[in-house]
Amino acid sequence: MMSKKKKKQLLRKMRNNMIVLVMFILVIMLCTNILRNSLMDNTNKMGLSLVENYSTSEESNMRACESILTLSVNYIEEREQDGVSLKELKEGLYPFMNGLTELYGPENIQVYGKALDDDHFISNIPEIEDMEDYDVTDTDYYQGAAAADGGIYISPAYVDVVTGQNVITMCKTVPSTGSFLAIDMMFSYFELNNENLTLPANASYYLIDKEGTLLYFKAATDHTYDEFQVLVDGFMEQSNLAKGSQVLENVIAMDGHARNVYFHQMTNGWTAILTIPESEIFTGLDTFNYISIMVALLGLALIIFQAVREYRQEKQNQLLVEERNRMADRNRIYQNAMNSTARAYRAIYYVDMLTGRYDMLYPHRGRNTESGDYNTEFVSKRFEAGIIAEEHREQVQQFLDLSNIVKLLETEDHIELQYKRIDENGKYEWCSTVATIAEMDGEQATAITLTIRSIDEIIHREEKQKEMLALAAERAEAANLAKSDFLSRMSHDIRTPMNAILGMTAVAGMHIDDKERVLDALGKITVSSKHLLGLINEVLDMSRIESGKVSLTEGIFNLSDTFENLLTIFHSQMEARNLELCVNVVNVEHESVIGDEQRLQQIFMNIMGNAVKFTPEGGKISLYIEEKPSHIAGSGFFEFTFEDTGIGMEKDYIQKIFEPFSRAADSRIGKIEGTGLGMSIAVNIARMMNGDIKVASTLGEGSRFTVQVYLKLNDITQADIEAFSSLPVLVADDEEAACESACEILNSLNMDAEYVLDGDSAIKRIIEARKAARDFAVVILDWKMPRKDGLTTAKEIRSLTGNDIPLIILSAYDWSDIEAQAMDAGIDAFIEKPLFKSRLMKVLKDVLGLGNNERPATALDSFKEQDFSGKRVLLVEDNELNIEVASELLDIVGIQADQALNGQLAVDCVLEHEPGYYDLIFMDIQMPVMNGYESTRAIRSSGREDLKTIPIVAMTADAFADDIRKSEEAGMNGHISKPVDIEKLEEALRTFLFH
Repeated sequence: MMSKKKKKQLLRKMRNNMIVLVMFILVIMLCTNILRNSLMDNTNKMGLSLVENYSTSEESNMRACESILTLSVNYIEEREQDGVSLKELKEGLYPFMNGLTELYGPENIQVYGKALDDDHFISNIPEIEDMEDYDVTDTDYYQGAAAADGGIYISPAYVDVVTGQNVITMCKTVPSTGSFLAIDMMFSYFELNNENLTLPANASYYLIDKEGTLLYFKAATDHTYDEFQVLVDGFMEQSNLAKGSQVLENVIAMDGHARNVYFHQMTNGWTAILTIPESEIFTGLDTFNYISIMVALLGLALIIFQAVREYRQEKQNQLLVEERNRMADRNRIYQNAMNSTARAYRAIYYVDMLTGRYDMLYPHRGRNTESGDYNTEFVSKRFEAGIIAEEHREQVQQFLDLSNIVKLLETEDHIELQYKRIDENGKYEWCSTVATIAEMDGEQATAITLTIRSIDEIIHREEKQKEMLALAAERAEAANLAKSDFLSRMSHDIRTPMNAILGMTAVAGMHIDDKERVLDALGKITVSSKHLLGLINEVLDMSRIESGKVSLTEGIFNLSDTFENLLTIFHSQMEARNLELCVNVVNVEHESVIGDEQRLQQIFMNIMGNAVKFTPEGGKISLYIEEKPSHIAGSGFFEFTFEDTGIGMEKDYIQKIFEPFSRAADSRIGKIEGTGLGMSIAVNIARMMNGDIKVASTLGEGSRFTVQVYLKLNDITQADIEAFSSLPVLVADDEEAACESACEILNSLNMDAEYVLDGDSAIKRIIEARKAARDFAVVILDWKMPRKDGLTTAKEIRSLTGNDIPLIILSAYDWSDIEAQAMDAGIDAFIEKPLFKSRLMKVLKDVLGLGNNERPATALDSFKEQDFSGKRVLLVEDNELNIEVASELLDIVGIQADQALNGQLAVDCVLEHEPGYYDLIFMDIQMPVMNGYESTRAIRSSGREDLKTIPIVAMTADAFADDIRKSEEAGMNGHISKPVDIEKLEEALRTFLFH
């Protein structure tokens, strides 16, 4: 290290040299500033002088025109006083006009006027003389000249209605007669006058009128007239802010360079502007600056060079001292490293191969350090003392043999043996002995190092890691088995709606001539199909299901429709298993709600499916639907209870029922299919709806699942309720709870409701009401009642009252099973359990004639009414069945559809036809040869302008958010997922064919 004294001396010299250099730089900067100010003052004077000279030239040209105009108008005034004819006046004026036009050119200037109270113009330009019915007195330049009372008026720039060019008009009138003469000067006139204008290097010159309109410009940069107009507007604004200053310095122009701007106002109010770049002003100054910088840098370099040379000299003086210190430090570090490394070993020995002796290097025991003959003392003592474990003695003895070590080290840098030995506490531990070459004589090892260290902890750690790896492999295998089992049992959830689809398809086929029956079957097929599609989406989106990440959407739906769809799906299964269904609705004031109906239906499907699946034949399933007080404003708190008399669950399984892939280990359900995912999904959805699912079960007796959710409310209007006010209604059902629930709903509609518990009581009560001249407005009969069912009761009521009283059958079973019998019995309508207010209101309106009985229009009905005749669509699809379906739908609305079986054929087909041939392309994604993404990119990048904007809509089974994003990135305009939704197809056609 350099001494402090030497460092101070060196720093003092450097400081003195730097002070001199700084003073020198300050002098240069002062000179530069003086020179800069001098250049700026001289340039400003020159700029003002130049712009004044340029404007003087402009004024001279204008004065020449003014003189000619004055002479011509004076001539008109004199000739008018002499009473000459118009012809004589023209002959006298034409020389003036022709001379002026020949001087500047008819494309730059035109002269015209009126005299002798004649309607025709006087001009040497025939087109102007032929003009009639043009009222000059309304023009700005005439009014200005008249106001000047014999003086010359120069108008602001304007667009001439005749030529369409920007002009300046100089006008003078004869005050006594109103006659006038005017000179129109086009902007090209000013370009002609300044044709020989010479500007300083890279300077610009602008001429503007007193309104600020740019009349002429000669600039060093290439921009449009409008851009230069904006530029001079900015110059004038800055001049005004500077209180009319004639010089603006360091103004940034459109080219990004700083300029000085010089103004001169002419006597006629016009302004001439000259701009000179600062780079031109300080050209000489830049050279001076460069020289000054070079001199300063040279001085700095000399100072640095001197400091470095002195520093090196002092540094060299310290090198030997530092080298000695480094060697001492290296030895110390080496010794410490060896000592610290040696602590990791039980012992380290040095063996001389030539003499056969060994010495213990570690641990060092002073005079008692172990040494001696390798074979007789080192090896023999260890085997005689029994230090080595019995099972490893032979291996260790062979390893420690010197001849064996020499042989092995001929091809290896070191050799190692692991074995068990007795430690200091008399217990066996794992140890490692390593032999390493210490010295060589040519290719022969002359000395080796033997190290012994404990590896007991390492061995135990490895064994523990092996156990953990085995456990992890076992868990992974269990997870794979669980997922494999899940996939093998997935068929159950798919077969439930598929069973409904196949069953309703058969029903539709058997009643093909019965339109209402077919429409009913198709409606149920649609409901089951949508549920099946939801199941498929869940299976494909497995990662989200396992993590519980399910997003909710919001839409208006009716709880009555939701449960009708639910019971429709499970009707055939319950009927096949002879299961009894009991549904009770309590205090449900709000049936129309806002939420995610599909996800709510998904919860119900899981629970109802389990109830049907695990309830023995002849059992009972009960549903309780109740609306409870809600603490969330604008939302209702709904509780849906599913209770069955099934096999029940053990308490231990109830604790893990919501875990993914969980299923009770019960021999009674071994052959019942199930996914093990349903309840995990259901509880996640319920909690996202601010609710939960409660479970209570007793093994062998049954289970009760209570779903609690919050749903936003969509209330029924008061007008709907007033239509039923005070109407008497009779309900007949053998379940008193069901009667009370129905009457509660009817009373909430302001109806006068009462109930009986069997058919005979219903007939008796109807007879009593008729005698009291207060017939019931409606009678609601349960289908299945003991002794006398609903149909038998209905026949007796019809025999007593005729068709005066509307009869409604109430049942949890499918209407199609008894429809024919019910019509014969005189039934007017059917309503399914559970009884919801909105559905009951609809049926009551129909039977009482208060509503519209027409079948609501379906999406297909609306689609058929559309007309896209004349439009041509390219359908890109590789599946023949999908092609047939899509072609049929497009043909309905008059669209001509061409087909391409893969993406490559689609590209070829589009390029073969002329631009505009196709109005829209429907593009599948997963196709052979070229997929939809690649095909879309190829069409977009084909180079044809029409193909850059032609609408391309994905029509694909890839229906997730990532798939929609990928289609947008590929250049597609929309996305329709399969199976095709008619409403979305209609929306796409309207959007892209009528855009």
